[in-house]
Amino acid sequence: MGDYGPGMYVPESLLPIYRERILPLADVCLPNQFEAELLTDRKISTESDALAAMRDLHAKGIRTVILSSAELAPSGDLVSSGEQFWHFLCFAIYLYVCSVKK
Repeated sequence: MGDYGPGMYVPESLLPIYRERILPLADVCLPNQFEAELLTDRKISTESDALAAMRDLHAKGIRTVILSSAELAPSGDLVSSGEQFWHFLCFAIYLYVCSVKK
């Protein structure tokens, strides 16, 4: 959909279609931070913000959310399965994974 710098890769008019039609059909969602902010209408500045955005995406029915290219403090990557969270470093790219069981 887009990224910081270049902005939107698709017409902005498609954003409601992504939010309302495509997300509820997805089992896995892999947005970067820019896209996650657009999809959830939530600014991500902290790890807590990132987790809240991931929970918003789960609320749409998505079982697994992977938040990539997050521009957060270098505390490593965050992995979540259900309500458990783990930090790890993976090729110096910040990747947030969150899965919920249905």
